[in-house]
Amino acid sequence: MKLFEKAKIRSLTDIALKNGFALRKQGNGYAAKHCPHCAPGQNDAMSIFPKGGVWRWNCFRCKRGGTVVDFAAAIWGIPERDAAIRLANDEEIEQAVVIPQESKRVCSESLATAIDLLLVNGHTSVRECFDYLGSRGISERTTTQAVRRGLLRFLPADPFKANKMLIERLGSGLLSKSGFLKPGARWPGIAFRPMVSFFPGGGAAEFRLARDPREGEPKAIRYGHVKWPWWWKEGNKVHTIHIVEGVIDLLSLVELGLKEGEAVVGLPGTTSWRQEWFPAARKAHPDARFVVALDSDQAGQDAVEGIVKTLESIGASVTERVPSQGNDWNEFLLASRKSLKAA
Repeated sequence: MKLFEKAKIRSLTDIALKNGFALRKQGNGYAAKHCPHCAPGQNDAMSIFPKGGVWRWNCFRCKRGGTVVDFAAAIWGIPERDAAIRLANDEEIEQAVVIPQESKRVCSESLATAIDLLLVNGHTSVRECFDYLGSRGISERTTTQAVRRGLLRFLPADPFKANKMLIERLGSGLLSKSGFLKPGARWPGIAFRPMVSFFPGGGAAEFRLARDPREGEPKAIRYGHVKWPWWWKEGNKVHTIHIVEGVIDLLSLVELGLKEGEAVVGLPGTTSWRQEWFPAARKAHPDARFVVALDSDQAGQDAVEGIVKTLESIGASVTERVPSQGNDWNEFLLASRKSLKAA
């Protein structure tokens, strides 16, 4: 198989999603508000569609188009032949660049600096983000408290404005050094994910869509080294620590009503927790009991077993809990609200 024929087999939608494009299902293809050559507008400008056994794209605004090769070359800022070589070899631009150890250290330091600057300079109120959280049952009161606690900040919901803000507040140099702006990319992927959740200890954050993800689209991107999981407590003397998955479930449990002396730990994922977190929590709150309340799906319950064993090994009092309605605590929150309205 010739080079360009092999390259054209690669999924154009996969390349688009990995480089921050928000795709909307349209017929047997997808639509987006911009292409690699033009900025997002109010209406769909680019269509991605299968034709002749390969994926193609066409922009109605700038009249450009082509195959995944043209698309990747434009995003990565390299000649089409170089893009075809990387696509044919199943490489991404990040994989094709060998980063020396010193450069990795600089990138890590730059990323921590960029994330800390976002905590200082990020917006404390963006209507679209508040509305999205409201649609998930999380009130403005809880969201505002999360902002005041340094848990949440926001980028503008419009990716064009978010990109402009990132350049103004962080600078193009730091965006590149931190890894937010990938080599050859025109836009940082975080410009399309305006909800920013910061981990305690600094230097790490999760960037989340302010809408439900489309098919094949990741709902969140995490950057940095997570030193500690998300944390929320009511009062100084903690007697109960609930352990849940993710920041949305953490906020959902807060919304359901935390009592004085209760705390919530939000793990970044079922496979992204570290054993040392739990002895540290027990040392800080020696009289607290732990309630492991992960999702009721298989991944959640598999993680429960490991967490319970870790807690029992350090002599902690531990119980398990699953939501009685839905798969997770956000679904439970929404179901509870629906039941109250029906009553």
